[in-house]
Amino acid sequence: MLDNASNIYVCGMRSSSILMDFLVQNLRVQGYNVTPFQLNGYFVDQLCKINEKDLFISFAFSRYTLESIKALEFVSNKNVPCASFTDTVLSPTYKLSNLTFICEINSYTYQASYVGVLALLNAILTETALRHKNRTRKHIDELEVALEYFDTFTDNKNS
Repeated sequence: MLDNASNIYVCGMRSSSILMDFLVQNLRVQGYNVTPFQLNGYFVDQLCKINEKDLFISFAFSRYTLESIKALEFVSNKNVPCASFTDTVLSPTYKLSNLTFICEINSYTYQASYVGVLALLNAILTETALRHKNRTRKHIDELEVALEYFDTFTDNKNS
């Protein structure tokens, strides 16, 4: 689905926004045309722009945010291919997606654990990086030049 998409839109609200950011940054490094879907004043405009040639990826874990469910429902009704990462088949995203990854987030504390989701994302990203080794390497090389130009990192030699 990633390779067939003209544009990839990734949606994750609240805690899931961290997962969204992780996926978006790593897909960009691999040369994919990916956009984080953010709930700002233009999110409806952004939803209207998505079409059947694109891919919409949703992260939704219990307690599901209404906006992310409605966004997925909106693009699903437009026949946009959709993939979801969620915690159970009872999730409202399950029936709206063409492909769903079930990732339990239960933990022994009050705080959910997203380690399983991150491991799955890492496996997917490793596979796509290996499949597109030349494109990924080219993009990383260009990125390094740009980061050096902007003097992004400190010089660790003097530490």
